[in-house]
Amino acid sequence: ELPQKNQRLEKYKEVIGCLPQVNRRTLATLIGHLYRVQKCAALNQMCTRNLALLFAPSVFQTDGRGEHEVRVLQELIDGYVSVFDVSSPYP
Repeated sequence: ELPQKNQRLEKYKEVIGCLPQVNRRTLATLIGHLYRVQKCAALNQMCTRNLALLFAPSVFQTDGRGEHEVRVLQELIDGYVSVFDVSSPYP
């Protein structure tokens, strides 16, 4: 419910930091993969929005109708580098 995107990203970072290490690493790996997939959207038609629509129900274990969950996942993908403190998104 924070109005500024940068505030929301900081809050995501804070909440994710509270997760157990294995969960945090699993989430970082999944979001990192989706980040790399969306970087090739011109070839694969999987922009951030499409990926968020597809994966939000599984990530958040919802029925897939929650726009809020889609927005959160979309922002996590777009903000991957800052939320997960990644120095270089590509190995």
